[in-house]
Amino acid sequence: MAEKMTEIVKGTKERLSNITGNVFHVVAENNSLIRIRIDKTGKVLYDKTLAKLNSETLETVRFKLAESQIGSHIAEAKEKGQRSWRKAVTGNPEKKIRDYMKEVPQVKFIDKVSFFFGVTCIIFTQFLALRHPEYFTQYYFGLITLLLSYRYIDYSASKYQLFMLDFCYFMNLSVILQTGLYPHWLGWYKANYVLCMGCLMSAIIMWKNSLVFHSLDKLTSVFLHAFPCLHLHLYRWGLIPCDSIKLDDALTMPDVFVLPLLLYSVWQAAYLLTTEVLLFQKMEEDPQLITSMRYLATDKKNGMHILVTKVARSIGVFAKDEVFNSRTLKTKIIFVVAQVFFTLVTILPTPFLYSSYSFSFCYICVIFGLCIWRGGSYYIEVFSERYKLKFVKIEREIEKQDSVSSENGNSDEDQELFNQIVDAINEANENESSSESFAEDRVIDCTRSP
Repeated sequence: MAEKMTEIVKGTKERLSNITGNVFHVVAENNSLIRIRIDKTGKVLYDKTLAKLNSETLETVRFKLAESQIGSHIAEAKEKGQRSWRKAVTGNPEKKIRDYMKEVPQVKFIDKVSFFFGVTCIIFTQFLALRHPEYFTQYYFGLITLLLSYRYIDYSASKYQLFMLDFCYFMNLSVILQTGLYPHWLGWYKANYVLCMGCLMSAIIMWKNSLVFHSLDKLTSVFLHAFPCLHLHLYRWGLIPCDSIKLDDALTMPDVFVLPLLLYSVWQAAYLLTTEVLLFQKMEEDPQLITSMRYLATDKKNGMHILVTKVARSIGVFAKDEVFNSRTLKTKIIFVVAQVFFTLVTILPTPFLYSSYSFSFCYICVIFGLCIWRGGSYYIEVFSERYKLKFVKIEREIEKQDSVSSENGNSDEDQELFNQIVDAINEANENESSSESFAEDRVIDCTRSP
């Protein structure tokens, strides 16, 4: 290591001795022009501050830099990089990315793909359900796996991935495992049927799911709640053959309350173990990680939030002005209890759904109809204005980036030249600090004011 340092010092002295007597002018951070000279021994010495430069003078410096050899190399590299990016994005090295975004916004293409995908899924779902229900199981498995894989990637980017610990995801997994591996396990099937036709279908109303075809997130939410229910409906009425499920079968009280609540308890225990033990420290350190409880505690427009708040205040659990805090034990207990009550209430009609095809059919149609109605309302009342604002935001961001780039572009070029002088001075400092001190001269960093 010592030998290497010695070589560096020696090499620095040789390089500096070659420019003995030369003078450098450097612009410091405070826009002052300073002069640095090299003495006969190769020392880099601060000479004096010449002037405080104004903006016009700096523009002159930049202009001269652009005409220099270094400036021309920088300009060529910058232009080459710009042309490469333009060609990669627009396909034409002469077309500006800003103009391309205005002409063909990429978000439009993504929305078109999503719209096409959503409509195709609805058509294909109807075709399989009516003509070839025996293939619906494979279709449901493949589609939900694809959508949830994409959702995990999408939600992880926004720190929403813990939403996927919710009950609806658990029930999709339960339905997939039961129908895929144990289709003749009648008890498990009935538990899935009660919870899906009760909780998941009611959640479509509670969470205000809407059939918005251009939004893959909204489509996923609808499919997440509706497809396991439709899948189990096809099993129940023999459209997907299963010898264990009889058309004249009925749900008993244990079928409605024992096994379903046991399955629900498994999820609730796993959820609390994950959020309150395994991930507790991580969630405390990162309040941006969102769970359904954190979301509901802050979303004052959500139906569940409004209902639970009114009930908690009416029975004296909450003070008049008290609000939810997802970190407190009280809030956590309230939401756990509220969700249990929601589950108990929503599973009450399931015996009638299980025993009547007509009732089950109408029930599914009404809830699907609400999804379609909300989707139509969204397109007419919300989407038309919000979609315009999306592109206004894109254009503003591009203009902002261009403004910043134009302001910083010249300074980046200047910095390239300044860095070379900084490196030479720093090497000189290292050289002198390892051999002798500067008693009579003052050596400075050219990036700082003297």
